[in-house]
Amino acid sequence: KTTRTSNDISMNGINFTINGTGHVIIDASTNVDETFKKVKEFVEDYNKLIEEVNNAFVEKRPKSGKYGYFEPLTDEEKKGMSEDEIKKYEENAKKGLLNGDENINKFLASLRDNVYKSVDIGGKTISLYEIGITTTKEYNDGGKLQIDEEKLKTALKERGDDVRQLFTSKDGISNSIKTDVDNAIGSKGYLRKKAGVEGSLSASNNDLTKELEDITKRLAEERERLYNKEMYYFDLFAKMESSMNQQNSQMAVLLGMSGQ
Repeated sequence: KTTRTSNDISMNGINFTINGTGHVIIDASTNVDETFKKVKEFVEDYNKLIEEVNNAFVEKRPKSGKYGYFEPLTDEEKKGMSEDEIKKYEENAKKGLLNGDENINKFLASLRDNVYKSVDIGGKTISLYEIGITTTKEYNDGGKLQIDEEKLKTALKERGDDVRQLFTSKDGISNSIKTDVDNAIGSKGYLRKKAGVEGSLSASNNDLTKELEDITKRLAEERERLYNKEMYYFDLFAKMESSMNQQNSQMAVLLGMSGQ
């Protein structure tokens, strides 16, 4: 029995509106289809992320000719090319730049660790494997997930709240993946620190930009060094030529004096 001040009441997580007197039998069950749809969307989004990041990690640099690669074009080289040629060339030049990158590998490893772990929920554990979600057996998939639909639906019927906590609890899969993404591209993320994020301050303040600025500075210093060296040789050769001309003149005078 219960006494309430309103016809709208909430009990055991269910909201009721009392419209009259009498007896009612209520049967409550988990909306398996809706939850299954959400879990499936999660797996699809996760697989898209894995595919995009993994493609960048394994993509090879295309060859330009028999031995060389597509190196950045100089302003002089661009003058002799059409816009389409430049675009196509630069697309090839960007391919494979992240092949084997240690930061990308670190990010992929952290994502994979999450899908293998068990989550503690009130003294018991649950994992993706237990509810029918596992990684595919294809090596080239790079750790994509696959769903055993019957096993997942059974888990949702029998352990619906446990499945919810697996994804949404503080230490659940979703929060763990969010943490990994934040660690990579958040305000202090290692990928943001490395390359920056377009449209943010980090786009011009990151390790690669600083490295490029340092290379540009060293190139300018090297050009100046080579220029000074070139001028030194020009000056030296001019002095040598003047000295040789002077010696030739002296030799001519000596030969004249000797009657030869």
